[in-house]
Amino acid sequence: MKKIMETSVDYFVAFGDSSVPHFWDVFTRQGFRHCCAFKFDGYNWVLVDALGQVLDVNVLPYTVEDDVPNLFRDNGWTVIRYSKQIKHKFIFRGILTCVTVCKQVLGIKACWVVTPWQLHNYIERRNT
Repeated sequence: MKKIMETSVDYFVAFGDSSVPHFWDVFTRQGFRHCCAFKFDGYNWVLVDALGQVLDVNVLPYTVEDDVPNLFRDNGWTVIRYSKQIKHKFIFRGILTCVTVCKQVLGIKACWVVTPWQLHNYIERRNT
């Protein structure tokens, strides 16, 4: 039987409000209407963010000395760390949302997690 390769990668997930109102805001919680994931890859801070139906991947203009998680916190975002276990298995996602993109980046299979608040709670429970 073939063994599945596993490695660990640390990501940060930021939760906040969108600057644009959406009809689905009635289903989300204040302060948890949007989420994005970012990590330090050893050279750069890389941000993965689903904006509407566009996937935005950026190298942020910060260095190893910059505390990017605290920069997000200083701007009103809730930031938590997630140690992703990379398992080479297929994960079906469905429609493109900020939550499904973060779940894909983090390798989370929990199909019942559909809002940023649910994703936050899922990660908090896993981190304890």
